[in-house]
Amino acid sequence: MSEQETTVAAPAPEAQTQSETQTDSTAPANPEAEGSKTHKLQTEWSFWYEYKPAHGSSATTYKEYRSSLVKLGSFDTLEGFWKHYAYLNSPETIPTNYTLFLARNQVEPAWESYPNGGCWIVRVHKSNQMIERLWEELCFACVGEVFGESDICCVSVSIRARDNILSIWNRNATQKIQIAIGEKLKEILNLDATTKVDYKTFHDSMIDNSTFRNATTYVYAMWNGSMPAGAAVPPQFYPPHAAFFNVQQGQAAQQGQSEQAATEAPQQPEQQQQ
Repeated sequence: MSEQETTVAAPAPEAQTQSETQTDSTAPANPEAEGSKTHKLQTEWSFWYEYKPAHGSSATTYKEYRSSLVKLGSFDTLEGFWKHYAYLNSPETIPTNYTLFLARNQVEPAWESYPNGGCWIVRVHKSNQMIERLWEELCFACVGEVFGESDICCVSVSIRARDNILSIWNRNATQKIQIAIGEKLKEILNLDATTKVDYKTFHDSMIDNSTFRNATTYVYAMWNGSMPAGAAVPPQFYPPHAAFFNVQQGQAAQQGQSEQAATEAPQQPEQQQQ
């Protein structure tokens, strides 16, 4: 195991010596071959990691990014998941500028792998020591298909200087799928209604070469049957209990209403004079 790999995964225990294996004659050489029960996952998953050097020296091309990706291992059973997950270091102990991925079907966790997709982004401040639990909940939700969306293709945790960043990738950035995943994310991570989350398409990421920069910010909002003031999300995406409020579009809509009122105000006396 390389030095970089040990920063995201602990070394596995050393293999037993021949004498040790001989003394335990009851242990099967291959548990699966002996009919041990395993629990198949819906699809195969893989753990990957990437290191992003600081000071703007990160990969700028797809080829460079691919060369920085390292696969830690793949599995398609619950037992295989635990075998790999048990040796992963906690996000709290992984050095800054590393990103750890859990990706579906051995597909590389890259924007180019899902050109029509995008991701939800949850920023967790360093002072909030919940990153380990939140990352674990995301991993469990993926292998257990708790999202209920086969469109989920990857989750990641990025260790940065100020914040740790969770991202939830999906293949198709249609608004209906995007909102459905975002709502389920709130439930899985038990996010507060005032939590701000971001969404960004990979099309935009390939333009500005960033997963997180210039993302659209949303906030979860309770809905009592009418749209929140200034909300720009179509009414059909407002289910009976919780909804998303697009912060940027909402602020723009409110500003537009104010500007419209300001421009119409001087015209009112003239209309009365006529």
